[in-house]
Amino acid sequence: MAIAFDNATGGNSGSAGTTYTLAHTATGSNGIIVVQASCEEFFSITGVTWDGNAMTQVGSNQTLSPGWTTSTWYYFAGTFDGSTHNVISTCNSSKSQRLNIASYTGVNQTAIDSYYQPARSTANPYSLSTTVVGSGCWLIADAINNNGNMTAGSGTTSRVAQAATIIIDSNGIVSSGSQTLNIIPTSGGQTVGSILSILPASTLNISAFFNFF
Repeated sequence: MAIAFDNATGGNSGSAGTTYTLAHTATGSNGIIVVQASCEEFFSITGVTWDGNAMTQVGSNQTLSPGWTTSTWYYFAGTFDGSTHNVISTCNSSKSQRLNIASYTGVNQTAIDSYYQPARSTANPYSLSTTVVGSGCWLIADAINNNGNMTAGSGTTSRVAQAATIIIDSNGIVSSGSQTLNIIPTSGGQTVGSILSILPASTLNISAFFNFF
């Protein structure tokens, strides 16, 4: 079963709070929800839920200097019922928050293939690379910038971009080995983010599976 993009949603709380709720509609089978959650200053996102279910964090929180802290989360959702459900992020202080949400179908429900979190950088383009292990994988990346909005680099597709945050993907299968997605900060500044590769529903990356134990 091939991976396919389903839907994307983005929002900004606009005011301080310890939680922020954003609704998202998803449809299809073998689904995954990928969320970029950010909060103001040097505070941390401590958890994200989809329809009341705890999501798994990719790596750790990353911080711009000065600026925001961002993190990436995912949840294997099985079959999306076509309904609208809430994503809720929690910050460890009452601060403004931002959420970007992307859903995909045809995704292996056991493990992601790989991920990497490059260091924050003023490079333009900002490059995110990971080593793809399995076959039939897609790449998904997110980033935040402390000086303005961003666009997708060559060969990538922007799914949601707002309030100096973005989610992009490969919009198709990538080969195994080292693969890169590029993000273009339109006003320079410092950027930081994450990249992950996801497996199609018909395959399992055995090494990635056992890394979870």
